[in-house]
Amino acid sequence: MKPRNWTRPKTWVLPLTYKPKIPACKAGTICQTIRPHWKMRPGDTILFHDWAGKPYYSKWNWRARVNVTEAHPVWIYPEWFERLEWSPRRGCFVAVPYSWSSKVADELAAKDGIDPPTGKALGELLCKMHDLRKKDNLFSPTHFRDIEFQVIRWKNWHEEVKVVA
Repeated sequence: MKPRNWTRPKTWVLPLTYKPKIPACKAGTICQTIRPHWKMRPGDTILFHDWAGKPYYSKWNWRARVNVTEAHPVWIYPEWFERLEWSPRRGCFVAVPYSWSSKVADELAAKDGIDPPTGKALGELLCKMHDLRKKDNLFSPTHFRDIEFQVIRWKNWHEEVKVVA
């Protein structure tokens, strides 16, 4: 696989599959998504869409083109998550762990349109959607997988968002 050319912005086509989030994205009130892997960067374009019926077997129901303004890495674990924060004392970014019951997790869930808007609900949803509690070692019941995720944000006012019917 070729390395990504970071000199030009890229366009991504992503489905919205979390049903409670779709009306808020359509209305322009939700401007964040959390996706696995680190692919996007500020300046990229995302074409979000919803399926009219069964995913991959039906037409697109609704589309919106947005420009990425922020893309932050996070590491998701079943009991906590880590995100990079600037440490003035060290002069670099460090991974800071947060519990799913923390205020930071609650804010992340509210911005992402999670129902109910709590960090615990967000953690359970991400672990369920991406199978983070998979047992890779039968002799270790606490073993789980971690995946690098990305918190992606965009400016989403109806003047800037082009909704295509």
